[in-house]
Amino acid sequence: MSLQQVFCTLILVLLSVSCSSNDMQTKADGHDDHHEHGDEGIVHIGVNQIANAGIRLGYAKQRFLRRRVHATGTLQLPPQNRADLSSLTGGRVRSIAVVEGSFVRQGMVLATLEHPDIIELQEEFLTARKDAMYLVREYRREQSLFGDSVSTRQALQLAETNAFTAAMRQRSAAEQLMLLGIDSSEVLAGKLATEVPLRAPISGYVRHIDVQMGSFVEPESDLLEIVDNHHLHADLLVFEQDIAAVREGQRVSLTLTSMAGREIEAKVFAVGKTFEEENRAVRVHAEIVDEPESLIPGLYVEASIYTDSLAVETLPEDAIVRYLNRDVIFIYDNASGHSGRKEHSADGTGLSVDDHDLDHDEHGHHDHHAGHDHGEDAASVGGHAPHEMQLQLFEVETGIREDGFVEVRFEQALPEDALIVLNGAYYVLAEMQKGEGGHGHSH
Repeated sequence: MSLQQVFCTLILVLLSVSCSSNDMQTKADGHDDHHEHGDEGIVHIGVNQIANAGIRLGYAKQRFLRRRVHATGTLQLPPQNRADLSSLTGGRVRSIAVVEGSFVRQGMVLATLEHPDIIELQEEFLTARKDAMYLVREYRREQSLFGDSVSTRQALQLAETNAFTAAMRQRSAAEQLMLLGIDSSEVLAGKLATEVPLRAPISGYVRHIDVQMGSFVEPESDLLEIVDNHHLHADLLVFEQDIAAVREGQRVSLTLTSMAGREIEAKVFAVGKTFEEENRAVRVHAEIVDEPESLIPGLYVEASIYTDSLAVETLPEDAIVRYLNRDVIFIYDNASGHSGRKEHSADGTGLSVDDHDLDHDEHGHHDHHAGHDHGEDAASVGGHAPHEMQLQLFEVETGIREDGFVEVRFEQALPEDALIVLNGAYYVLAEMQKGEGGHGHSH
């Protein structure tokens, strides 16, 4: 073999080894890149996406949130706001002026009864009136005779007693007529009533009617029920382990199945003093502050009673999402030298990061994040924002919720200088899940 042939063969071998090495390196690089984007709980999002979505970064913040005691119960009326309409005398129903659901005012005639006894009572009143007038005249005559020493003191005293007794009998008959709704002055004028009017004892709505035209009702039997819904309250059952934290004046939030998505404000006005063995609970009464017209007695309610205020680490509700049955947030590890207040990238693309100092905000809350003097609205990612950010899933435990904020407890300490996605966590989660369906790289 000539020297030229040996030289050519050597060149071909070297080229073959070089190409093989490059192919292996390319495969290795491709494997590493796939591993990077396939890491569980990591999502890459472009800075432009974050800016367009209005996502803010910051820190957890300490706030005072009130612990809530959960209870269930029903809407009830106090006894003075519900009434049964009944008659003191028996009789046949002659008229009914209302239907169920009708609004009535106190004193309005709702029904009438008729019975012969009604006329007899008026006759008794007229007889008692006549007797009283006669015996009063006799008493005055005896006074005159006794003054002239013609009559005895005993006769005078007897006349006085008879006159007094007759007057009381007349007054009693008049009171009976008044209780039945009959004006005694009309009777004295010769206008005898043939029916008894039944008047509404309170203003409210007719809940149900138990009689019909022509029905005979016994004395003191109920004809219909009236309810005044303007003073509804929640009758709640608070279990024994929570009752010590409940006091009068505490705020209550009520929710009803019939009014989904709406909360009704109430306030505790009475805490029961007896323990119900069957339910292992105590009854708590809460007055509704702003009462909707659609509320009716008997509706089932769920209640949250706000009790003690606690200083806890909090995040906005929009910062927390559920993922695989866990409460999670997304963080950006800012340990790569980016720090300081909000600045813009060289190409004019700035991250939407809150930059106002909230060491003492307008509500008087204090900041707290791993020993740093940062508020919830924190420093931005540094002076030269990258085109892409890597956000990492981080599990948290949640607790009290109030006014759009949630108590959070970190199972593991956050990386130093890590920023938290304060809003738009659902958007980030959706981007991560889209990445899981492909190569895990979201722009």
